[in-house]
Amino acid sequence: MKYVELLIPGLLFLVTFLVLGLILVRLYRRSTQEMALVRTGAGGLKVVMGGGILVLPGLHDLLRVNMKTMTITVDGGGRADHQRQPSCRCRRAIFYPRGP
Repeated sequence: MKYVELLIPGLLFLVTFLVLGLILVRLYRRSTQEMALVRTGAGGLKVVMGGGILVLPGLHDLLRVNMKTMTITVDGGGRADHQRQPSCRCRRAIFYPRGP
């Protein structure tokens, strides 16, 4: 009879622990090197790059920001552009923005 008295609270603790663990696993979000996470809401603004964060529905909003490098080519155009801005010294520029 003593074993049954100990077994019931032990099983109850184990089930509670497993349920809480499953809930936390569902609420935890991970970012990658190419994707940053921005969490807003309760607790203020939090930016995570290459890690993880706990997002509680109703309290937090999650925004994913692409961190991949993109190529933006700006072409100076033809003769008319050069006449309007004579101080421009280049005809073409390539930018590689990275980040939010």
